[in-house]
Amino acid sequence: VSTQSTGHHSSENEEHLMPKTGRQADGTSKAKDYSYRSTFKHKLSRARNLAQRGGLTKAAAIQEKGRLPRRKEWWGPEGSEKEWKKAWLAANKPKTPLQG
Repeated sequence: VSTQSTGHHSSENEEHLMPKTGRQADGTSKAKDYSYRSTFKHKLSRARNLAQRGGLTKAAAIQEKGRLPRRKEWWGPEGSEKEWKKAWLAANKPKTPLQG
């Protein structure tokens, strides 16, 4: 058995690695699963992205500043991501403890 990658997924992983289009390997479609959007981790991530841009949407940030903030750059009114996260977590307590 060859261990070299052929660029194709093995058949046992096809269901797990379903493309975002919702297409199955046999060409049939399946409804997308958006349940991750209700998770605390996803809401924290989306809130952080918005806060990093100073409350601006991506389009508004590009229109106003001509670009998006760099990886460690913070445009929000808070001094840093650490300050923002502390305040956000206090205001939005998770229903279950955060993992990691």
